[in-house]
Amino acid sequence: MISDDKMKREAFLKMTRGIFAYWRNPFHHTLNDRTELSLAWSVVGVIDSLLAEIDASVISDAIVSDSNKKESK
Repeated sequence: MISDDKMKREAFLKMTRGIFAYWRNPFHHTLNDRTELSLAWSVVGVIDSLLAEIDASVISDAIVSDSNKKESK
């Protein structure tokens, strides 16, 4: 769990989806030697921040319980 605050969790989810949808696909499928170094470092910095948030997150008992309930259906 990233946060106890539902709004922060939703914002994190949207940011994660957005950064990967917006940046990953163009850079993953083509090489562009015109990409500014500062832009590349900025993207790496944002992704590094997201990964640090994930690393600091904890597994919530409520999430595990919900997951187990869904699997048993």
